[in-house]
Amino acid sequence: MNDAGQVGNLFCVNGKVHPFLNVARRKYRFRILVASQGRHYDFHLSNGAPFQVIASDGGLLEAPVTMR
Repeated sequence: MNDAGQVGNLFCVNGKVHPFLNVARRKYRFRILVASQGRHYDFHLSNGAPFQVIASDGGLLEAPVTMR
């Protein structure tokens, strides 16, 4: 347990535990809202390909940032 409450070993997205989405080979834009107070997340693509971050909780970035 931490200051934000209990942290378990499972996470849910839209009510599903450990969701998986099959996608076509094309560009996608995801909007991700992290509503957890006591957990940190490491986002990545399963094939290790880079992706671009265009905004954060502070709003739009001055320029896209490439991440792995």
